[in-house]
Amino acid sequence: MPYLMTLAGINQMVIGRINSNIKNILKQHHQLHFRWAQNWDSQLHWAPLVNVLPNAYYTVTSACGTDEMICCQFDVSKTSRSSCMERAKVDNVQKIALYGERMANQYRSLQTFYNSEAVLVAAGDDFLYSDSDDLKIVHRVYSALFKYINRNYDRFNMRVQFGTVADYFKSLKGSAKRRASILSGDFFPYMDNAFSNAPFWTGFYNHRAYFKCFERIIQRELRLVDLLSVAIGIYLNSDVEIARRNLALSIHHDAITGTSKRHVMDDYMLR
Repeated sequence: MPYLMTLAGINQMVIGRINSNIKNILKQHHQLHFRWAQNWDSQLHWAPLVNVLPNAYYTVTSACGTDEMICCQFDVSKTSRSSCMERAKVDNVQKIALYGERMANQYRSLQTFYNSEAVLVAAGDDFLYSDSDDLKIVHRVYSALFKYINRNYDRFNMRVQFGTVADYFKSLKGSAKRRASILSGDFFPYMDNAFSNAPFWTGFYNHRAYFKCFERIIQRELRLVDLLSVAIGIYLNSDVEIARRNLALSIHHDAITGTSKRHVMDDYMLR
């Protein structure tokens, strides 16, 4: 896998859901940064730099630190899915100081799992930012807290900012990359909860060829309708919108791979 990714131009990556036992061992040894190499690649020609997210998921509640009861307070968007009874507010200086300190403490707790000074903290999930106000709310709250933390550098000894995955890897100093341990092999079987009814997942999933082909046909037909509508000046908004929404739903990554439950796959086919 690392060999193929390097051939595809992927030389650094962030991953999250790996076997939880492996992840815990990496955390204990401060090695959630590593070079992922094939057993035969002793010169590390095909060994991308990997950052593993420290907790089970990349949601705000799970990703911001080691205490989910605190982290969920920073899940402030309208489409928040956490069940937290308290949300961070920045209405006055007292609240900014309170939540700024909590945020800094949680971010600091993640640093112990890595062998570098920089830490990546995810601020979203699958459905966050689906409301037009989500980004504005998150940006307003986080900006106020970031400014408070950065103004009090002598106290917190950290600087925080918005950034992309590319920004994060650029922030890693060369020494951190050179110190990265070498890991070979894979992460199967996948496990995130040893106490669930079916704790282990393993194997690879393939695309459902017929299903994917049918979706491509629908995409082509919808595109043709769009072009004809422009040409004749008549727009079939309602019918086309329903078709486009059904298509968008059906190209979800759990649809074309067939990894949804049977009744869900049946619903996809009906659409």
